[in-house]
Amino acid sequence: MAAVAQMSLPRVYVFSPHSNLTQTVETNALWDHVQTLFSQFAGVIVPDQLLATKWAARTGQTMTVAQFPKHAIFPTEAVLPLPKRTPASVLAFLDDDPQGSGLKALMTLFTTLRQTVPNVRLTIYQPHLGSTPLPTASNEQGGSVQFISTAAQWTAALASHQVYVSVADFPAAAMMISALAHGLAVVAATDHAGAVTPFVRPGENGAIVPAANTQQFATEIKTLLGHKKSLNTAQKTSLALAQGYTEDAVISSWQAIDKAGEDDGNQ
Repeated sequence: MAAVAQMSLPRVYVFSPHSNLTQTVETNALWDHVQTLFSQFAGVIVPDQLLATKWAARTGQTMTVAQFPKHAIFPTEAVLPLPKRTPASVLAFLDDDPQGSGLKALMTLFTTLRQTVPNVRLTIYQPHLGSTPLPTASNEQGGSVQFISTAAQWTAALASHQVYVSVADFPAAAMMISALAHGLAVVAATDHAGAVTPFVRPGENGAIVPAANTQQFATEIKTLLGHKKSLNTAQKTSLALAQGYTEDAVISSWQAIDKAGEDDGNQ
């Protein structure tokens, strides 16, 4: 249990067979009570349902899963170095945004960026819109904004962009993992820094800034985009962090925690 308690958030939770937890949606309540959950259930954190299913198939164990609704995507071929990707390209994920606060934050960021980053290109992925007509791409003086909604577009964007940004209080873990796996730098604007610390090493692969500080947000992105060395360092760190979420790493973590639980039970 000590190993579980020391893990950082956020990710997806897979609990041992005796668990009766059936949480399946991303809510702030899940974050608020996570320490309580850790004290009651043994488990390992994984990117998505697929890995949990594979583990169950290998072990014969039926597992109850508490997961966030998005799936992590790992590249199927070598990733392109960040300096060789579309220059000044920024990628964002925006989930259901009924109040429009997420889109407003991203557009405010874009307005600030295009004043200091020449030809900045912001791509916003909104999968919840499905086949709904998306806003027309906008070309503004100093930059452009485009909207995408399909999984294929998201996968292509992960391979071609340089920086992934988040404006959510509690970012979707799978999207963060996908960005890391494709070597993107990561800059997150949130007042809940603990929600993104597993994915960001400030000064190496990105930064964490206060939610309301658009100027600092833009400055951190500009710093990354403006230096080839910064991009190379960020990519190296992100790819290294992503290795902690591969199938082999997840299974190894589960085995270690499961064994620790057995040892505790035998004492």
